Amino acid sequence: MPSCADARWMMFIGSAENAVRDAVIMVISAANPEALGDRRGGYFCLKILGADGFLIRPMLAGEVTNGKDEKYVAFCQEKALRLEAEHAAHGHVSSWQSRDPEHDKWGGAVLGPDDQKRQYAFSFSGLPELCDEAVMLLTAVQVGHLTKAEAIEIARISNNTFFMHLSDQIPD
Repeated sequence: MPSCADARWMMFIGSAENAVRDAVIMVISAANPEALGDRRGGYFCLKILGADGFLIRPMLAGEVTNGKDEKYVAFCQEKALRLEAEHAAHGHVSSWQSRDPEHDKWGGAVLGPDDQKRQYAFSFSGLPELCDEAVMLLTAVQVGHLTKAEAIEIARISNNTFFMHLSDQIPD
């Protein structure tokens, strides 16, 4: 029989999955079609820092029509794991802070705490890099792990003006 804690985790996971789907739709509808090209989604994962494995294993949000599913799954996980390591070592709150395009290390993961002092790496891959980050910032705000102001501060690290524009649609 599931416990109340199990039920809360399941509700949170369902909320995060719905939030990322909504965020992908919002980002795609607001993005420059030329910048998006044929990209219409990607893969989301969620990691609790310090815990083994992923709370949410890579899941599809939107659609991937370019055959790069395996690549996006790998990038999604790499971003979350890198953010976990860089947060521990240097206090990073965004994978943008350790991006290295020459070695396929991209932005698109952000840190979001909860009310129990746990840290979560929200990670997405499949859209252009700043769109990936915008999806994660919107998701983290929607599930209550970042305030709008905190998300804007993280977006400033990457100079994500796309998210700044979208943030006008987020209630304070």
